Amino acid sequence: MQTLGRGSYATVKLVKDTTSGNLFAMKTMSKDFLKRQRVGVDSNAYEYVKGELKVLQRLEHPNIIYLHEIIDDPSKDSIHVITQYHSKGSLADRLEKRNEKFALANLKYQRSGRTQLCHFQGINSSEARLYFIDMLKALHYCHTVIKVIHRDIKPENIMLNHNNEAVLIDFGVCCTAPSSAASRKKQHHRNMGTLMFYSPEMLNPPKDEAGEHIEIDGRLHDIWALGVSFYWLLTGKYPFGQHISVLNLKAAIIKKEVDFSLILNQQAQ
Repeated sequence: MQTLGRGSYATVKLVKDTTSGNLFAMKTMSKDFLKRQRVGVDSNAYEYVKGELKVLQRLEHPNIIYLHEIIDDPSKDSIHVITQYHSKGSLADRLEKRNEKFALANLKYQRSGRTQLCHFQGINSSEARLYFIDMLKALHYCHTVIKVIHRDIKPENIMLNHNNEAVLIDFGVCCTAPSSAASRKKQHHRNMGTLMFYSPEMLNPPKDEAGEHIEIDGRLHDIWALGVSFYWLLTGKYPFGQHISVLNLKAAIIKKEVDFSLILNQQAQ
């Protein structure tokens, strides 16, 4: 069936259960390829995939992706991971579709010589609030029930189900919530995820008087990334700039230069 997406390590296709007629998303990966892809200094992508699958098998929450089946034949190179299929796409898709009309209008205005263009907009705050609550429920479950930190919260990883509820997906770089200060310190040197959603402490970890890193609970980074995601959802813009260099982006995140005036609804601010 149709290909839903391709990533660095996997291809995702839409598949159908011939008995029930239900549709699912099937992610296919090559074990040999994964083992050859280094992640950090002491691991590879295959180890991360195995960790993700262990987490997926433990997940049971209405706002988190549901694992249907894992097909992993030891005699074959491919792993197939079959999960729920969400036809409404992600929150990123949701905002992109909303702004298609503005993009078309701008093209029309430019052709007619007009200089005043339409600005991209976010979704309304009441709708965003419902999605935000869904994600808070999902993160509460991850952080307090199964003790997992997602580490890649972003609009592309938040899908919409048939009830228009937000569903968290992609636990590919997740980790177990550390139980000790020593393990939390170690996490500072293993930043994962997407730079735009990094917290200031991930880029500039605080230190004590002895120059040692002060441990920051990784669950707080998930909450920060969720806040960045919903700023974008409400405004149509990223809080630290749209098209800037990596160096300038890091500097803006560390300084926490956020313009909340773009969020018109005061309650959302």
